[in-house]
Amino acid sequence: MPDDFKDNFKTATIDFNIKYDAFILAQENAFQGTVDKVAANNSIFIKFSDLCADGQTIFAKDETRKALFSMEAVASLIKPTGTATVAVELTNSQTNVPVPGFDLIK
Repeated sequence: MPDDFKDNFKTATIDFNIKYDAFILAQENAFQGTVDKVAANNSIFIKFSDLCADGQTIFAKDETRKALFSMEAVASLIKPTGTATVAVELTNSQTNVPVPGFDLIK
């Protein structure tokens, strides 16, 4: 075993643990973002449902206006936002040069 093995191993372990801790933290933060999004969506849905129920009650005798306070009426107003595009470039970690022949889209 080389004389500097112990020192190199210790340095590599410290470097790994720093990167691993950052990875774990990123995973936790990503999950929390999902939890926050679900909570926000649920809150909006409850408010929307209450609004529709109020509209259905207020305009119970006016079928034209009553129809405006439904999921179908609101859904017809929402237009798709279009497609999303993600550009990815795979690079060599040592040289930062793009890896030839890499294609994310198959």
